[in-house]
Amino acid sequence: MLFLTIAVSSKAQIKVGNHPTQIQPFSIIELESGNQGLRLTQIQDTTDINTVINSAGATDVNNTNDPIVQDAEGLIVFQKKDSSVYIRTHGKWKRLLTKANFNTNFWTLGGNTPSDSSSSILGTSNGQPLTMQGGNNGYIIIHSNGNVEIISDSTYLNGNVSIADSLNVRHETFKVADSIYVNTGLVINDSLIIHTIGEALPGDNQVLVLGADGIVRKMEMSQFQSNGIGIQSINGISNLTLHIKFGKDATKNGPWIDSSSSGDSILVFNIPEADMNTSGLISDSTQTFGGTKTFIDSLDIGSAQKPKATLDIQGNLNLKTKVVTTDYDMNTAENSLIRTLIVDVSGKNNTTTTITLPNIDQLNGRIYTIKKIGAENENQIEEIVKIDAGASSFADGNTSTKIYNNWTSLSVLALNNRWFIVGH
Repeated sequence: MLFLTIAVSSKAQIKVGNHPTQIQPFSIIELESGNQGLRLTQIQDTTDINTVINSAGATDVNNTNDPIVQDAEGLIVFQKKDSSVYIRTHGKWKRLLTKANFNTNFWTLGGNTPSDSSSSILGTSNGQPLTMQGGNNGYIIIHSNGNVEIISDSTYLNGNVSIADSLNVRHETFKVADSIYVNTGLVINDSLIIHTIGEALPGDNQVLVLGADGIVRKMEMSQFQSNGIGIQSINGISNLTLHIKFGKDATKNGPWIDSSSSGDSILVFNIPEADMNTSGLISDSTQTFGGTKTFIDSLDIGSAQKPKATLDIQGNLNLKTKVVTTDYDMNTAENSLIRTLIVDVSGKNNTTTTITLPNIDQLNGRIYTIKKIGAENENQIEEIVKIDAGASSFADGNTSTKIYNNWTSLSVLALNNRWFIVGH
């Protein structure tokens, strides 16, 4: 058996595997297979290749100025000792990291799962502070003495926060999602916003007062006037016992307080019932409100039950209707309130009555119904009711549609800047 080893020098491209006649123009060597792959050189240790580099004439395998060392740049091998792929670059062998070996050496964005938390430390070990920064808008500094400094316009801590000494908020907002415990002092240079406060208990009789030194202190409510602290009077009323009356005065617009009865220490809060021009209470009497009202939840009308839909009407529903005999433009504010338009063509002959739909902008979901009526027992096909899409068009691209027969109706829906016919 004869084996020939032939060294061939060629500038040709090489394709190995499937479709040998097909190779991409940017490939020198291209491999293609559905069930096979490229197997790198298997070595026990990279020192074996370093020995070969030295035997080729290099005196120092790490000397990147040596031409022989430079020729070894870019070598890729598989080291069996640690089952890792290595590449030689800048005179060193560098391991190509995978998720498995990366987690044992570095912190990953998805988090690590160390078996020994004492040896898995994120930070510095030379006495220098650790700085963590996000988006150039703020950062956290952990100093060598253990102090933690948070520098940001807005600081938010989620969960329970326990502070052994003091907390100094230097910027605008400090937020804690759960509870905060400060053993010594809490200093807030700007403002404190509390969104939810629990109801007072029957036995609660203490209040907070702010001293001239800026410190908040607690005291019994009964100590207010006896110690010359707190509210001394309201509009001249200094009696400790205050009676509150609710009243209304048609001459005053909105709630008001009348403390003129100072002899009896009576405060009268005037809260009138709301009407078209006055803000006030909603009562069980007949009322008419002014101004736009917006509900963010569901609404039930006609019963006291919980709504089963966004709008649940337990009764009749009347929508504004109008009968017209001539052309009608729905683009005015008043005309656009019509939901059902009846076009009467009685007595007409060979005419077209045009109904122009309103500007579709901000009408998403609104439905209009146009119905044609005429002389009894007459189709009056030649009396046409034309429905013009106005500034928009119908879903099929046409700008108008027509009703020919009497007693025929058409319902159109405004959706995504087009009119859709949804009923006849």
